[in-house]
Amino acid sequence: MNIWSFLFFTAVSASSSSSTQENKLIRVVVNNTESEPSPCLRAEFTAEFESGGQKIKLSDNVIDIGSNCGLLNIKDNTTNIELSIQFLNNIDTWSMLEANVTYNTTEYSNSTIENVSAPLSGKYGQSFLCTAGFSIELSEDSKLTLGRIQLQPFKVPEDTFANPVICPQDISVVIPAIVGTILALLVILVLITYVIGRRRTRIAYQEI
Repeated sequence: MNIWSFLFFTAVSASSSSSTQENKLIRVVVNNTESEPSPCLRAEFTAEFESGGQKIKLSDNVIDIGSNCGLLNIKDNTTNIELSIQFLNNIDTWSMLEANVTYNTTEYSNSTIENVSAPLSGKYGQSFLCTAGFSIELSEDSKLTLGRIQLQPFKVPEDTFANPVICPQDISVVIPAIVGTILALLVILVLITYVIGRRRTRIAYQEI
């Protein structure tokens, strides 16, 4: 791992530590229906549903209620909220197609997700990562907010995610963090050099 990769993942971890401590990640793994089942959809994220000014955070106490390789369909047993996210398989690429939330028998849906469909996509066999998260408008007064999200439909490694596509939100957060880290290291380096130089000068005067 080079210095840029180290700084990137350090910055991402720092920016997400507070949010992951507040909300436990929802983790879902879906297997295909072949004779030897293997993962075909993997997802982890935090979720918050907002409607009419009321905000409800989904817990990690979820059950699968009909997911498949291109559909994440779960129910939160704590809040009784059902969440469904559907993906489109474009052979070489995949993208998010539709999001639905059912709460108190009312369904809130967005099947024209133009504002998130561009970043929420990837090549076939590639995952999507967005630590900063984003919101999906479901109606005029309701929305679904996903945070610390990483997901991969259709083709998934056995025990982890494939290399991710990083969302623009993360890039805009990480670049200032990297620049700040580099500047801080430069300041520390200058201070150390200054202290060493002063000591050498003092020793030289004492010898004279």
